[in-house]
Amino acid sequence: MSRTAMTRRAGLTAAVTAVALLTGCTIGEPGKGDNGASGSAQSEEAGQPQVYVDPNDPEKKKKYAPPKGSGEPGAAVTDDNAKSLGASINQAIQEVVAQYGGQAAVGIANGDGAISVGDALDFPAWSTIKVPIAIAALRSNPNMSAQAASAIQVSDNEAAKALWASIDPAEADKVLAEGNSPVQIQREVTRPEFTPFGQTIWKPTDQAKFASNLKCIAGSEEVLGYMGQIAADQRYGLGQIEGARFKGGWGPTPDGKYVVRQFGLVPVQSADGKNFDVAIAITVFPASGTYQDGQAMANALVEKLRPVLKDAPIARC
Repeated sequence: MSRTAMTRRAGLTAAVTAVALLTGCTIGEPGKGDNGASGSAQSEEAGQPQVYVDPNDPEKKKKYAPPKGSGEPGAAVTDDNAKSLGASINQAIQEVVAQYGGQAAVGIANGDGAISVGDALDFPAWSTIKVPIAIAALRSNPNMSAQAASAIQVSDNEAAKALWASIDPAEADKVLAEGNSPVQIQREVTRPEFTPFGQTIWKPTDQAKFASNLKCIAGSEEVLGYMGQIAADQRYGLGQIEGARFKGGWGPTPDGKYVVRQFGLVPVQSADGKNFDVAIAITVFPASGTYQDGQAMANALVEKLRPVLKDAPIARC
C-alpha cells in the first residue's frame, strides 16, 4: 500500500474524530533498542478519541479539559470539550502520518480523567518504564542515586538492570499503582536480546495518567529532577519543549522496525498567560521503520501539538 493510499484512509468522520492506525509497508532496518522489547505493527483500524473517568466517582466525569477561552486550565467541562481537544490532537496525528506514514498515538491526562487518540497501539514501554523502577529502587536503596541518574538521563541499560535487581518487582508495580497506572511490569524474558521489564505493555493513556500523578508519588522528586536533565541527543520530541521533564524509549519490532515512546510533564502557557504542566505521552512508529525517522516523526508531532496543549488540562494528582 502506498503512503498516499494509507493517508487517504485516515480521516475525520462527521463531527467526531476517528483515528486511523496506519500500518507502514516499507522494510525497516534491524538494530538494537535502548531497552526492553517491542510490539508488532497493527493493522489499520479506527476509533474515536476516548475520555477515561474514575468509575467510582461519577462527579469526576465532566472534569477533563478546560473550556475554550475560559482562561482556567483544568476547569470542569462537558464531553464535547474533550472531543474538541481530541479532534485537534487527531488532526496533528493525521498530518504527521501523512508525512511519515505508519502510526502515532497521544495520551493526555489529569487527576480526574484522560483522553486517548490512537491509544490502541499496544507497544512495549521500552526505557520509559525506567521511571517507576528508579523511584522504587531509590525508596529501598537511597544510595543508588548514581544508577538512577544514569538510567534516566542517558537511558543506561546496565544502570537500569542494577536498579531492577535491587528491588522486588512488586515494589515497582506499587509505584505504578500509586500513579493511577496499575500495570504489572513484565517479569519474564520474551525476547532474549532485551530486558523483561522493557517489554511491559504501557499504553500512552496509562503513561499520561502516571505522569499526572508523578509529583504526588512518594520518592519521585529525585527522579523528576533527572527527567529534566535528559542527555542532549535524546531531547527530541517532548524534549523540544523547554522545561520538559520526560523519559523516552525506543527499539525495534521483531521485524526490525523502530517504535519511539515518550511521556512526561511539559510546561504550557494558556491563552491568558497562565503557566501549568500538561501530562502527556506519545508513540510514533514511522512507515520506514528507522530510528532516525522515529525521532523526526516525534519532533514533527510535538511541534504540531504545541498550539493544542494550551487547551489541555492541568496535570493534577
